[in-house]
Amino acid sequence: MKRKPDRTRPSDVIKSTWVALVLVLAACAPNPVEEPTPPAVEPGPARSLPETEVWDPVRGWYEGAPAPLAAPSAKWRAKADSSAVHGWLIVAVADGVARRLDVATGAPLWEVAAPPGAKVSVVDDVAVLTADTTVVLDGATGAELWRGPADDVDTAPGLLLVRGAAGTIALDRKTLVRRWTSPVRVSESEGVLWGGTGNQWHVVSAVTGAAEWGVLRAPGSHVVVTKHRMIVFSGERGEITQAQAFAVGSGSAEWRLTVPALHEARFEAVVIDSTWAVMKDDGVAITFDPAGGHTHRSGLSRGEPVPLRVDSAARVIERLLDQVYLCPPAADRQECPTATVPRDSTSVDAGGVRYVRAGESVYAVRHSDLGVQWTATAPVGGDLVPIPGGFLLTGPELVAHL
Repeated sequence: MKRKPDRTRPSDVIKSTWVALVLVLAACAPNPVEEPTPPAVEPGPARSLPETEVWDPVRGWYEGAPAPLAAPSAKWRAKADSSAVHGWLIVAVADGVARRLDVATGAPLWEVAAPPGAKVSVVDDVAVLTADTTVVLDGATGAELWRGPADDVDTAPGLLLVRGAAGTIALDRKTLVRRWTSPVRVSESEGVLWGGTGNQWHVVSAVTGAAEWGVLRAPGSHVVVTKHRMIVFSGERGEITQAQAFAVGSGSAEWRLTVPALHEARFEAVVIDSTWAVMKDDGVAITFDPAGGHTHRSGLSRGEPVPLRVDSAARVIERLLDQVYLCPPAADRQECPTATVPRDSTSVDAGGVRYVRAGESVYAVRHSDLGVQWTATAPVGGDLVPIPGGFLLTGPELVAHL
């Protein structure tokens, strides 16, 4: 049965309203036109939440764990010397045993012996136990996929990529037969294999592991790879001053863009979709067209802008002191919602909401309009990690709120 909206006022701690907003990139916004009347924020819980894709510098884009429509409460607990979470995959190591835990109940779905002192991480659908040796487990079954020396692992369609000092070993996910080795530390982005070695950035063949083409890898350069192009950001003297795009299929140059100097050490670039991308440091943010290489807008980055895909639409959510702003990448200020949050709060994005944690309170702030969906109570301590239907508090004891 669908819940009827609660018409009470939202929390006094987070007040959602539509106001005039100077967004992260509005420093050079065009002269405003006649302001439209913004839609009203629903005063209580919404009947549905948007679907959200979340960006992570290591994982790339991934589907956010869907948040519940109503406030969750503590449902189960489990001991954990080390733990890792990615969507439905929750793996904990305790007392020398690695266990995958059921999201709904916390019951073990599989158990395997862990190397002494092992720490666990999760990459897509595999669990990685790291100690004196590295053990890679299939997340669904707990079956061992690899045991041996490795720095880290990645996955690609049909492949397990084991990376070490000598490069990359690619294993067939079904047969575990070694398909190829490469001197390149190979990564995967949107189905494209790529990596850097020496003074070259490469696109790598998924069939043979051979470098199909390469471009100059200058010291301090950064790269972003999509299914269509590789974008290389470079400069000198610790600054990023240009971006250049190359077609993934051929390596041919597509465009070159000169940008204001950005600090290389704090540089980050994200392609949100085929039209919008953001490059930034801790002082300036620039939106640009990844297909054509022209700048949309440049301005001061007053907070920490985070790109999202909300119901497939490009959005940027930014925190500045006690204010959270949500806008399309080039929206005029009058189009954007804002919310007030406690200054000492922390936040993490899930499917449909941003969890804002302040003391023993957790607020679910909708990605659609920054309205408060619900407020829950959770003990102080540990990290808050989204899981399907709620969140997990990590630490020596895992506590799932569902």
